[in-house]
Amino acid sequence: MTITSGTPKETKRADRRSGMTLRVASRNTENMDILVDFDNVEIAIRRAGLLPLCARLAELLAEQRLRIPARCRIRLYGGWYDRDKLTSAAQELSTEIQDEFPNTIWWSAKQESGKCVTMVEMAYGLEADPRRHLFYTHRVREFSDHLKCDTNRLQKCTSTDCSLRGIPGFFNNRKCPQSGCYTTPGDVLRKTEQKLVDTMLTADLIHLAKCGAQELVVVSSDDDLWPGIQTALLYGAGVSQIHTRNDRRTPAAYSTGLKRYRQATL
Repeated sequence: MTITSGTPKETKRADRRSGMTLRVASRNTENMDILVDFDNVEIAIRRAGLLPLCARLAELLAEQRLRIPARCRIRLYGGWYDRDKLTSAAQELSTEIQDEFPNTIWWSAKQESGKCVTMVEMAYGLEADPRRHLFYTHRVREFSDHLKCDTNRLQKCTSTDCSLRGIPGFFNNRKCPQSGCYTTPGDVLRKTEQKLVDTMLTADLIHLAKCGAQELVVVSSDDDLWPGIQTALLYGAGVSQIHTRNDRRTPAAYSTGLKRYRQATL
């Protein structure tokens, strides 16, 4: 099966100050770009696979009375690089994309139905400069001195031999409560986090809108993306935001009066 990619046609423009070549896309109105903050999607939905996610997105957009084009391109944003190597999660996702896509997604909503050839790709770099991958997007963060232990819950425990009773001292005193043990919270606690991802998505959102995209879709409940959404609207693009959590909606103070902004919940 031969399918033409939903990637926009492009021209190149040299930036004399930086020595970089920017990709300037000429948008095809028969394509739609869907930007997904993948780590912001509920884990149960991620585990179900990309095909059910794509089908759900198509139905949600149709329910919003948004015309589903013949082709869609879905870009997945996440902490894909641990230093300059792909994480195991990124490798598994890349394999799934190669096995399952491009694929035809059938949708139906409000007595209408149709199909959309869907391409899925992982956002390794900026839309304006895709060949330059952004590394170190998955990082391990060490224990923060600002982290405190709330003892209120532990004080309600009625067990005299509760194994958690030593935790407040471990956190608040920054050392093991056992005599002779010099283990600190920083020795045993780590937190993984993604870096550059929100700003990459925001930059791509603005870039696509500036290049003439008519409709853009953002899948995330992260408020940090709002400046990018608002800027895309100012450039004339319609933006549909698909929230990933049932308890999240864009504050009315942000969205009131923005006619081309829509929101729904995944």
